[in-house]
Amino acid sequence: MQGPAFYDSDTGTDWEIREAFLDGVRWDLDHFPAMPLLEPRRPPVPPLALRLDAAWAYELRGVAVREGRRCFELSFSNRDGRTGGRRHGTAFIDAETFALIERVEVGENLPGDVRSSRTTATYRAVEGFAAPIALPFRVVADDLLPAFGGASTVHRELDLSAIEARPREFEVDRAAAWAREHRMLRDTLVGIVPLEPDGKGGRRVGDGRRRPQRFLLGGAVWDAGLPFPIPYGGFQLWDFDWRGRGDQLRLLIAGVVNDGALAVRHGPVELSARAFVQAVPFAGKPAANGDEIDREELRVRTQRLGAALAVTPGRTRWQVDVGANYWDFGSTELTGAGFVVPDDTWEWTGRIDGQIPWGAAVLAATGETGVRQRWSAWGDGAPALRTWRRARLSWVWEKEVAPFTRLHLDSEAFVGTNLDRFSAPSPGHFGALRVRGVASGRVQANAFGAVRASFAWPFSDRLRFETGVDAAWVRDPRSGSNAEPLVGIGASFTLPGPWATLIQGGVGFPLAIPGRRAPAVELFILRPLR
Repeated sequence: MQGPAFYDSDTGTDWEIREAFLDGVRWDLDHFPAMPLLEPRRPPVPPLALRLDAAWAYELRGVAVREGRRCFELSFSNRDGRTGGRRHGTAFIDAETFALIERVEVGENLPGDVRSSRTTATYRAVEGFAAPIALPFRVVADDLLPAFGGASTVHRELDLSAIEARPREFEVDRAAAWAREHRMLRDTLVGIVPLEPDGKGGRRVGDGRRRPQRFLLGGAVWDAGLPFPIPYGGFQLWDFDWRGRGDQLRLLIAGVVNDGALAVRHGPVELSARAFVQAVPFAGKPAANGDEIDREELRVRTQRLGAALAVTPGRTRWQVDVGANYWDFGSTELTGAGFVVPDDTWEWTGRIDGQIPWGAAVLAATGETGVRQRWSAWGDGAPALRTWRRARLSWVWEKEVAPFTRLHLDSEAFVGTNLDRFSAPSPGHFGALRVRGVASGRVQANAFGAVRASFAWPFSDRLRFETGVDAAWVRDPRSGSNAEPLVGIGASFTLPGPWATLIQGGVGFPLAIPGRRAPAVELFILRPLR
């Protein structure tokens, strides 16, 4: 979002949104979703405020160079919990003019939406004042945000340009901005609040409550492992302030598959519950050396319930998750006469997740186990593996190298024991493991390692492209694969569609895969509702 900002010391900064982009393409302002700007809760006493308050401790550490200027390096940290959580950082102050040149602030165990954050603000001298003054022209932040029972890392950037001190038409220009129908925000000492039309050509501060985000979505996906293009669609709800109490609710109602999650915070602890309902069974069959085995085709339907407890000590996040899955199996017309259908069963699962964000990178680790209540030999004599275990380690790094231009790198390693067809992940569109272009069900991984790279750039303000390449090494006992490579490439696009929709499409093609090679195609349409 971008537009002019008007600052005075009495009210703060009023920001008019004149242009908006969603996923890198220009969006119609009349239909732009009012997504919440989630930021760390600000302390009641800012770290560099000139107040007679002992909330902060300071230490002069020496001299450093910032923005080509010789600066005093002043560290600060909060003394007690009055500023919320643990906050510390460093201010770099010009040794000649005493103007602030750079401020780095780290927050841990924070209250509110954002649990940890690292912010770097860079300042630049501005002419037009009686005394030398430096104002922020760039603010970069990386936040850890609990979201619907999981966690997201959010990268925020704020750029200010063409700063004018004491403009002659300030009051007139700001009044004109208030009178327009554009979305407006006010940045105050306590945080960002909405400015709503007051019906008299001006603005008033809104109630601050975040409105639910509602979307219609639809699309289809097809690859060589699916019998036909699989359609999907329905209604999705995101509510970051459910019932006005700061709880989070997410719903996906799509008929065939339905999903929901509710997260409730109690101080530093987050409790969440989730559910997944599959209304229609899906037929699937395994493959060996890329060839599908028709006689082992099964009809499978899964229902899931789960609950989790999460804490965020320091800048890390840890979550313990327990769940119950119900597996419902059946035969199809292709199932072999002597092929034994597995028992319908409950499966109890437990999982521990850890995330460590650092700047533009995130390191995550997961350990998981499952126990089936009823399970006996099935198929053509497959052993009854009632208990399975999985472990996963992943690393993700992203950087915006230019406006709307993103470089993405990630890698992951996965290993499991006692895995079978229903516990071993399979790379594909609907699986937990992704390799561009690889057909669903072609590989069942007992061990897996992958590296991925993608680059997204704007062709214009209404069209954005992304290209990528994935390489993986898989151990699949069924196919006799021991560290065999999987390689895929892909390209996708994003553009605004008719009736205030966002259209995304892509094609992937496998360069190395068991069996025949064929493209994978997907199309996705999103429409925000006001």
